[in-house]
Amino acid sequence: MAITFKKYPPVASDLPPRAVMAARRSKLTSDECLKEVAEYLGARYLFPVNSGRTALYLILKAALAPGSKVVLPGYTCYTVAAAVIKAGMMPVLCDSDPADLGYDLDALRKTIHQHPNIKAVVVCHLFGIAVDIDAIRGIVGSETLIVDDAAQGYGIKAKGRFLGLGGNIGFFSFGRGKNLSLVGGGLLATNNDFLGEKITALSEAELPGAESTGKEWLMALAYNPATHPFWFNILSRLPGITLGVSRFDPEFPTAETSMYKIRLLHEVFRMAEAENENRLRVARRYMELLQGRANVALPRSRVDGNPGTLRFPVLVANVGRREEILRQGSRRGWGLSGMYPTALNRIPRLSQESAANLPGAEAIARSIVTLPTHRFVQRAGTPAGIVERIAGLF
Repeated sequence: MAITFKKYPPVASDLPPRAVMAARRSKLTSDECLKEVAEYLGARYLFPVNSGRTALYLILKAALAPGSKVVLPGYTCYTVAAAVIKAGMMPVLCDSDPADLGYDLDALRKTIHQHPNIKAVVVCHLFGIAVDIDAIRGIVGSETLIVDDAAQGYGIKAKGRFLGLGGNIGFFSFGRGKNLSLVGGGLLATNNDFLGEKITALSEAELPGAESTGKEWLMALAYNPATHPFWFNILSRLPGITLGVSRFDPEFPTAETSMYKIRLLHEVFRMAEAENENRLRVARRYMELLQGRANVALPRSRVDGNPGTLRFPVLVANVGRREEILRQGSRRGWGLSGMYPTALNRIPRLSQESAANLPGAEAIARSIVTLPTHRFVQRAGTPAGIVERIAGLF
């Protein structure tokens, strides 16, 4: 059995200690912090909340009547579906396209035809692969609310605008495994005055406030060391520690975010662009190494041709081979992941509410392997050729 003293996390971003401490010392107001972030993103309205799923919940609750039908991709994070259920909406599952992990556009046309009273469509850019929102708008029409889910795409641009700003309203997540991590938090963004006013009213009436605590900045200070391969190896072995587990839980807590998190966002909001560029270089190297391999497919954006940057997804046609790759990657501590284990229609509560046939989404779930692209596989000090060694598993 191989003994490893390093274990690469599937995802890591940089949260510099100087930014953590600067946010603790900052005296800026919420408005002063968010004004600069809004100008950077190109959004008139920003609403900081405690998580990305709270952001989606708030959007749907503010914009739609209870029981409204909301289209979701068949393969995406379980928290997306949980937010729809918590908001009191009816999820309508539509098949996903393995080519870009977004909607199968033919399936979306059929879904809209079968459900003429659809009120909203959630568009997810998995791993930062830009989905063509303009094409989706052409299918669903101008009266349907498009929610631009950039939880995995903060700081990535497509067609000259940031992901999250392509629909009527969008949101970002700042959890541990995101492009920009604040060790928790979320952000709504919109240029729509009507939605901005509705969300302002609902958030003031419904969301409890969040106080800044010493625990917040200590956790932020610990983030960089905790994602270092040496310390991640130790932490991942501790009893009771669960990392990267996807759960369907509609009973999640909703709240505003704390003043400390807002100030921390102000310190780091520009950093993700450069980090995404570095991730993209690693992703392109994986592309070079894996292009043309038998029984392997490499999803990429139909908008700009780019692969995933937060993680690099590979679809392995042979299920047994996929399981062996994941076993070997785990044994070596290389940060591979099998991601969400099922399509959404396999979650019992969703299978009851939406009897959808999702061959594309189920194919993704049983074939996907994601590869790390973060700074620890980019550094010269890592074992020689780590990207090449990971690609060699295929």
